[in-house]
Amino acid sequence: MTNLEAFRRALLRRRIPHLVYKGRGFLGAREVLDVMALLDAAIDQNDGLALAAVLRSPFGPLSDDALVLLAHSHKLGRRTLLQAAPQLAHLASDDAEALQRVSQLLLGLGREVDRLGPAALLEAALSDSDYVASCAGGLYGEQAAANLDRLLGLARAAELRGESVRSFAAGLRALADEEAREPEAPVVEEHDAHAVRLLTIHAAKGLEFPIVFVPECATPAAILGAERVPLEPELGIACKAMGADGTRRYGPHGNALRERRKERELSQSRRLFYVAATRARDRLVLSGRAARGTQESWRAWIDAALPDAIASGLLRVLPDGGPAVPSRAAARAPADPSETFANEPQGTHSEVRRIEAAALPAQASVTAPVTQLADAAVCPRRYHLLHELRLEERPDAEPALPDPLGPEGAPATALGTLAHRLLELIPLPATDRRAELERLLVQEGEDPAQHSQVLDAACAFLDSPLGLRMARAGAQRLKRELPFVLRLTRDGAPELLVRGQIDALLLDGEGATVVDYKLSKARPAERYAAQLDAYALAARELTSGTVPVRTGIVFLRSPGAPFVERPSPDAAGFAVIRNGLLDAGRDIALGRATGSWPKVERSRCETLECGFIPRCHGPSAAEPPA
Repeated sequence: MTNLEAFRRALLRRRIPHLVYKGRGFLGAREVLDVMALLDAAIDQNDGLALAAVLRSPFGPLSDDALVLLAHSHKLGRRTLLQAAPQLAHLASDDAEALQRVSQLLLGLGREVDRLGPAALLEAALSDSDYVASCAGGLYGEQAAANLDRLLGLARAAELRGESVRSFAAGLRALADEEAREPEAPVVEEHDAHAVRLLTIHAAKGLEFPIVFVPECATPAAILGAERVPLEPELGIACKAMGADGTRRYGPHGNALRERRKERELSQSRRLFYVAATRARDRLVLSGRAARGTQESWRAWIDAALPDAIASGLLRVLPDGGPAVPSRAAARAPADPSETFANEPQGTHSEVRRIEAAALPAQASVTAPVTQLADAAVCPRRYHLLHELRLEERPDAEPALPDPLGPEGAPATALGTLAHRLLELIPLPATDRRAELERLLVQEGEDPAQHSQVLDAACAFLDSPLGLRMARAGAQRLKRELPFVLRLTRDGAPELLVRGQIDALLLDGEGATVVDYKLSKARPAERYAAQLDAYALAARELTSGTVPVRTGIVFLRSPGAPFVERPSPDAAGFAVIRNGLLDAGRDIALGRATGSWPKVERSRCETLECGFIPRCHGPSAAEPPA
């Protein structure tokens, strides 16, 4: 992300909470690198690079001049620490004090490296130094403190596993060398509605926000690299030749190759601009200096569409360099109200009417996936515990550890995701279905021998009557993993945006058939009624109500992978579905506004096999309280 730190500094100075996606990463944070250098220097006190990093860090810090003097006197290492006293006279007073402090710290840690665990050693190092206070006082202080807490948590977990300081430090170095993109420790909650999100356009794909800022629109849309020998698969390679004037330049072939690359870069930039411009739900703010010459950029494309966009009311332009907030008027004597409104009939001045008028209530809006709305429709309290508080429905008191010598087993959710992926990617019709599925498994990085049950389930469905119908339909009439956003409104209810993804939508002579896959054995379809009803309403909107819509579930683990179908709703049925979803959205909005999440009766919870019954209704008569 270009100029990320400039945006972060601006937000930090104004104390605006924010989250960074795909930033520098946890292992690239300065404080984490400092602690890793401290561990390396404690383990091997002759590691000159690690020692220099510690001396220059807030554990010291020594100035650059002091480091040069120490390096000139002898190689940085254990001798630097042991003979610190004779060298103090050659250093400035603050550098001498810092060197003595770091020497005592590292020599003490070196004696404890093989006796203490990683967490105990780090806690001792941080308590014997002012490092935490030094970091907390900076602009990134809150983030640095959170990163140190997370690093200590990792050290405690490693200590519980029996790891030594040496193995813990080696593990951190291995992750850093692999460029593992671990996010920094969160300073604000992930779901904080008031936090600004900083993320790349690639990371924003599939997401939506109320307000989106797209900065730096004047950046060139196509930046060709300075490679000496550009390569194109179809055109080959090209290189510059020395001209008669002594200048290196490309010939016709090289220019054609560069034009091809430029067009590809422009096409990719146009796709990214489309993604960036469609992430905002309510308002999109595009910023960037005026376009320069004929250079193509997002700003140049915006300027080309300005007249039509302004005429249609889609775009409003602020002048370049103009103030975002109207500037204060020049100082002047206060006006006399009797003179200001002398010629206005009482109660008719526009500004007075505007102030006296009651403010219009803000339109509430709720955005939720289908599965969450299904939970809210059944029980608002269950929705709140599962999706707002993110509590585990059935937490184990002591989860069973996998057998390290036994076969590896993937969790049920991962297997279900894998089955969905295979049924999305397999070309239809396929002559040898199992061989094709095994090939896809290999492409997904999985071992077909370990997923025989998933292969059996997918093959059984593809051989079923519904699977054969889907194979005959062709790609134009079969939409797999189809995403949708459904906007629903009603007087007195908040606007509802329903997000979801239909596993398969089949359009053939029997109408529109919504297919939902479950990697489980057959269960009553009514258990998934709310989810299927939402899919049916989305399919009806996608087909403009021109064909009947049927929904059903394929239970992949049942013999023959049967398709358990639900009746097709009529117009009145769709109205009931629509109102049910809006009622669920209203309950979510009310719960968020008031903190009240009503629960359903215990018998209904037992029918749903809800895991929150003891929390909501207390233990049953047959079950003694814990």
